[in-house]
Amino acid sequence: AMISLRVMMAMVMIGGVSGVSWGQTTVFVDDYNRAVLSPGGTPSMTYTPTLVGTSTATIISSSFLRIANGTTNGVSYVTGSTTTFSSPYNSTLSSNTGLVTWTFNFKYNRTSDPAGIVSGSYGTAIALAGSSATLTTGTGYAIIYGNSSTPDPIRLVRYSNGLGTSTNIITSGVSDISAVNNYVSVRVTYNPTGNIWALYIRDDGASAWADPASGVTNQIGSNTVDNTYTSTALNNFGFVWSHAATAAATKSDDFDNFKVTVTASTNYFLKSGGLVSNLADWGQNTDGTGTNPSGLGDANINWNIRNNAAVTNDVAWTLGSGSKVIVG
Repeated sequence: AMISLRVMMAMVMIGGVSGVSWGQTTVFVDDYNRAVLSPGGTPSMTYTPTLVGTSTATIISSSFLRIANGTTNGVSYVTGSTTTFSSPYNSTLSSNTGLVTWTFNFKYNRTSDPAGIVSGSYGTAIALAGSSATLTTGTGYAIIYGNSSTPDPIRLVRYSNGLGTSTNIITSGVSDISAVNNYVSVRVTYNPTGNIWALYIRDDGASAWADPASGVTNQIGSNTVDNTYTSTALNNFGFVWSHAATAAATKSDDFDNFKVTVTASTNYFLKSGGLVSNLADWGQNTDGTGTNPSGLGDANINWNIRNNAAVTNDVAWTLGSGSKVIVG
């Protein structure tokens, strides 16, 4: 179709997250409210613990997962398979149909600063998506709390040879919580359109878990592009505790409320002769009729301009998170 298009495409900008959420599907969730490690979650997950020395991985008070110290230096962890996640999740991140979001809690149970994911040092990590179930090898993406020096930000990283070899994608460069052993809520988003990552953190204080799936709006750094491993099948996720050789029960890390969602995009089409700025000229049917959008800043929308549309108005258009314009 021939299109006379005068929308100033240089003025189409990626904006922040809109309040609209279309087609969100929970592909995996686990609150650890049970007595045993496996099976658990929805869909049902069988976890594989890899524990060094006398390190343990247990469900505490039928409420959360704890990986506790062993009498040997090491990196202990619990993994699951992303291939168990429900549709429409795709383990090759760039092949997902919309925004992928991870939310979870963790708590580092020491009063001294964490020191990275290295045998003999204390640190914690959550592998969001990795190529190997052996988290000391392989590639992928993770949240790491702990650093070789201070301060100790909560960092979104990609790792290239296990979690001990990582490169920061997003970090504040400062301490993100007021006490090193506070409860923390984390939200990570990945947009396959543009391979855009974002990190959000909430300090939940010293007393109790809080729901990480809502209200985590404090963005760390800014949206960042990384496609290093997004076209690779990343079939594993997991929870990591790096430790020295001591049996002290207070040396442990806790994890809870792990959830992954995929928010599929919704298509809107511009009517023949329609105006971009007129919401009534957009519809979900291919000819531009049908349900209209609520706003040009809605999230996760594919805006289709075709139907011989003669777009004669110039519009400064800030797209919602996960949205894009398709001309053709």
